[in-house]
Amino acid sequence: HTLELQNGITQQVIFEDLNITHSSGSARTIFVSSVDASGSVKFINCNISHTSGTISAYVLNQVNCHAGYWTAERCIFDGNNTADAVVFTNHTTAGSIRFDNCMFKNHTTGGHGLELTSATANEVIELNYCNFHNNDQGLDIDCAAIVRNCIFTNNVDDLDDTGVNFDESD
Repeated sequence: HTLELQNGITQQVIFEDLNITHSSGSARTIFVSSVDASGSVKFINCNISHTSGTISAYVLNQVNCHAGYWTAERCIFDGNNTADAVVFTNHTTAGSIRFDNCMFKNHTTGGHGLELTSATANEVIELNYCNFHNNDQGLDIDCAAIVRNCIFTNNVDDLDDTGVNFDESD
């Protein structure tokens, strides 16, 4: 992994004005395995790209994290023809993930701009003013979500909300 945050982050970690390009091998660009109840991770004005391999580029695996633990503002997640952009697994806490003014693009080898596997009725994720461009699938979720003023362009499939009570009118 180019950037890995492991086990028990207890403070707020902020990455601002950062360019990360993972261009070798099949490891992930960013991997976060655990955030403590008092910790959080925030990316602001970051360009994050993954240019090799077919593994999901950015993965956050967290069970029962707290509200506000992951935030991205004005970030670009560029897949450059690799698999999924951002994958969140096992999240159940309402309000734990938020993206504002972010772009998810070029995840075209069976890739999703953003994938959230959680199987909960809680509104785990909030997306505001985000763009999903040139992905095999723009947004793939299996939990409740708040999606406001997002734009989906040139994706093979914009949204997969199979089996989810999802109100696309919001």
